[in-house]
Amino acid sequence: MLSLIASVSDQILSSACQGSSDPNCASQGSHGLQPVFQSVSNTLLYIIGAIAVIVIVVGGLRFVLSGGNPATTKQARETILYAVVGLVLAIMAYAIINFVFGQLSTGGN
Repeated sequence: MLSLIASVSDQILSSACQGSSDPNCASQGSHGLQPVFQSVSNTLLYIIGAIAVIVIVVGGLRFVLSGGNPATTKQARETILYAVVGLVLAIMAYAIINFVFGQLSTGGN
């Protein structure tokens, strides 16, 4: 499966660079999209991490300022929970992207 993805990406890159005088086209080879996806995933992980920290702080403040109101306390707990779940999902997506591109760069071995 991974070799199929690698061959398709080779065909896409070779057709995109065909007849181009861009020096980057010749040096990209089969991994021209890898740096793009990795930089996008790194940037998104930083952004999601910062947003998650802000949401956790807001949830903590809501919890502290709830004044013992059960409904507000429940909403604050859910806010914190959803922020942590979102952060875990973002980290898992980052790991999957790095794993897939690691397998593509080594040819699946």
